[in-house]
Amino acid sequence: MPLKDQEIRNCIYSGAFNKELYALNENKKWRELLGQTYPDRRLRDLELILRFYALFENIKSYSPSMREFLSSYQRNNSKTTPNAELVNSVIDLLHSGIGPNAFKVKRTVNKSVCDAVMVSLAQIIQDKKTVSDLKENHDKLIADLEFVKYVTSSTSTETHVNGRITIARNYFLGLK
Repeated sequence: MPLKDQEIRNCIYSGAFNKELYALNENKKWRELLGQTYPDRRLRDLELILRFYALFENIKSYSPSMREFLSSYQRNNSKTTPNAELVNSVIDLLHSGIGPNAFKVKRTVNKSVCDAVMVSLAQIIQDKKTVSDLKENHDKLIADLEFVKYVTSSTSTETHVNGRITIARNYFLGLK
């Protein structure tokens, strides 16, 4: 069976960062947000956490392909330990405020929605701003046709990656 991208990264870029990805992936609230009791054997859930860190820290330098962007980020950070406190704060906020539909447009977890929601909330937390009516604004976000376009088609273009995070941030700040 051919390996998935994250399975390859897991083999090549082992180290402190990869170990922390595994630890974060065991977070019970994270598992509930994903609707999965156990970690994915193909590491797709682990890749969602990697996507969060890579986009949160380097959104201004993002350029396609997402595969190369993630591989480069994990390679460059393999010996560092990520800020687990920030990702856990975002997970706690989503778990208590939205629940298992936090990353869904329809029935299944959408990794682009996950990026937009998690990165935008982390930016707000980091900027010490207040999240406005999380559940209500999340519902509006998921119904926004421009946002839906950004998370369902051409999802790795610079315009769509930056656009979905900006739209989510504006909703969560109460600007939309």
